[in-house]
Amino acid sequence: MNWNASTRRFALAALVSLGMIVIGAGFLSAALKRHALAQSEYQHAFDARARIGARLNKAQYDEPAIRRALQRFTELEKTGLIGEERRLEWADRINRIRASRRIPAIDFELSPQRTIGHTFPGLSISASSMTLRAKLLHEGDLIRILTDLKAPGSALVLPRHCLIERNAGDGDENTIAISAVCELDWITLNLAAPDSP
Repeated sequence: MNWNASTRRFALAALVSLGMIVIGAGFLSAALKRHALAQSEYQHAFDARARIGARLNKAQYDEPAIRRALQRFTELEKTGLIGEERRLEWADRINRIRASRRIPAIDFELSPQRTIGHTFPGLSISASSMTLRAKLLHEGDLIRILTDLKAPGSALVLPRHCLIERNAGDGDENTIAISAVCELDWITLNLAAPDSP
């Protein structure tokens, strides 16, 4: 009986040892899985940090160019090239040119604005056609008018064509020598209205 009791104790100890081995193996397996998961999360966080660092470096690299572009955009917006048309300013500009250049007669007609293209999302190119009629002393007056109109201002002025006719005159230098009819496009950039929430 003694042998039977010792066998039982041995069997019980073996079962307890086997149970401890199984429990230890379970804990080891769980620890290895958690370690692998932690490694994966660490690698994911490390990669995310690297991507964010790269984006930050690119933003810091691009910042001066972006600042220059924003400054230029603000300047163009202040002059009126970007935004709503400033037709009254255009009319004043033509009247100032007429007065400063002592042009005998200038008349103009503006057509409705039309969209001619898109540059970036939210920014479109628009044009208003103008028919400009002038009575001039000589051809140089027309060149000066067109040069003055092309000076920076509230629109980009692009002459499309001009028709010049010589008037019969008596040779007096104060007589209207030519009549000119020019087709011009006044180009502006328009911002799209922001989307409603």
